[in-house]
Amino acid sequence: MGILMRPKKENLLLSMSELAEADYGKKSAELEQMYRRLLAGRARFEEVMANALDSVMQISSLDLSLNHYSEILQKVSDSVSDATELIHNASDEADSIARMVSAQHEELTNTIIEISEESNLVYQRIDESQQELTATKGLSDSTISASKEMQQDMNQLSKIISQMNNVIEGINAISSQTNLLALNASIEAARAGEAGKGFAVVADEIRELADETKKLTASMGHFVADIHSASAKSVESVDNTIESLETVTQKISHVWELNEDNRQHVEKITNNISSLASLSEEISSSIIELESRSSDINVQCGVLHEDTVHLREHGKSIDNVAKPLEAIESTLDESVKIMGAMAKDAFYRLEDQNFAGYIEKAIAAHKNWLANLERIVKERTILPLQVNERKCGFGHFYYAVEPDRQEIMKLWKELGEKHKRFHAYGKQVIDALFDGDYSRAENVCREAKQYSATLISDLEQIKKMSQGHV
Repeated sequence: MGILMRPKKENLLLSMSELAEADYGKKSAELEQMYRRLLAGRARFEEVMANALDSVMQISSLDLSLNHYSEILQKVSDSVSDATELIHNASDEADSIARMVSAQHEELTNTIIEISEESNLVYQRIDESQQELTATKGLSDSTISASKEMQQDMNQLSKIISQMNNVIEGINAISSQTNLLALNASIEAARAGEAGKGFAVVADEIRELADETKKLTASMGHFVADIHSASAKSVESVDNTIESLETVTQKISHVWELNEDNRQHVEKITNNISSLASLSEEISSSIIELESRSSDINVQCGVLHEDTVHLREHGKSIDNVAKPLEAIESTLDESVKIMGAMAKDAFYRLEDQNFAGYIEKAIAAHKNWLANLERIVKERTILPLQVNERKCGFGHFYYAVEPDRQEIMKLWKELGEKHKRFHAYGKQVIDALFDGDYSRAENVCREAKQYSATLISDLEQIKKMSQGHV
């Protein structure tokens, strides 16, 4: 029997009008044949309606997927276009910067080369100064050595002068004794009278000779004293000279060490500058390569822009393909609604098992829809999800067929708002994901999962009622 009405009268015509089972053959074979034909027609009608429902569901699903991927394609195209423009602008800017950097780097390279040459020249000058300092230090050492030898000679001269003083003092002593002897001889000659006159003359001569000798020794003493004084000054001067030369030598050694340290540092600087010059040349080569790559990027950006235009055109082509599908979907949906209206007539009523089958499909479809919603939230990726309650599998059936059993109708009417609210969760999740609010998306998904239990419970109850289990 149909789920909408059950025959209660035995009148065959009334039964025939409701396509109820009766013993039509008893009354008329033609009536029995008419009943069988009408029954077969109802079965064909149910089959056509089922096919129409399946078709409109598949087209709705296909239209949803096409629109979804068309939108993705458009978004990808827009993103690629924006990225291409950004890359192109960045490439132009990078190319401009590269040219400016190249010019500045070339100037820097030339400066580095000049500094390297100047550094080499400074190093050579320092090296020459080092050699001169080494020679000067050697000369100073030789001078100190010669001065020390002179010092020894002056000391020896002082000893000789001292010995000469001793000799002069001895001569003076002998002269004094000779003078005394001459005086004694003169006295004795005077005593001798005429006989001593010759001795007196000799004595006078000897005394004069002694006086002369004394004068000479005195003069020699002054001369030796002058030599001794000059020698002492020379010794002091030599000592001062040696001390000064040693100080100069120490300073020269210190300067030599500083100069050597500077030479080593300048050598390191020169080597570093040479390395920097080599590195600068490598950087110059890299900049030239970068300019070449930048040019290649601009070319590829042009190609990518053309591909983006083609991609956008393909997206529009998909939209154009989807438009006829929308028309077909609308036509099929209208046809299903017409069939649903026809199903109110007894001749086209749906059998209980067929109605229950549609409810079972609705339960499976909603479980699958909820699984897709959970996947979208888990993967944080927008997938095709029907948010229009009129275009899902159950929606096409719900808005086309209306049972007239009061116990089912009450639940059936309430189901419309519940079904609409259930699909609204999908829109809320998608909006939350677009906003990047993953926490809100998860909360809405949990709420949808809880709410689906109520919706599926109502569908299960309707299915049982349609099967006569309630």
